[in-house]
Amino acid sequence: MNDTPFADLREQLKSGRAALATAYLEKAEVSQYLSRHAALVDGVLAELSTRVALPASFCLAAVGG
Repeated sequence: MNDTPFADLREQLKSGRAALATAYLEKAEVSQYLSRHAALVDGVLAELSTRVALPASFCLAAVGG
């Protein structure tokens, strides 16, 4: 077991991205891949913000690039 902070979230991203890549290779639907990847990252960020108890006035933004 990995005891580093947020190791489970890192693993969630890793396994989620692997599943998305597999699905994409089976049926290359770009818009579906991108929307599911965005949902994966959004979910991880939402969980992260909950765990660190960000104040309501704090803005967490993720941008691609």
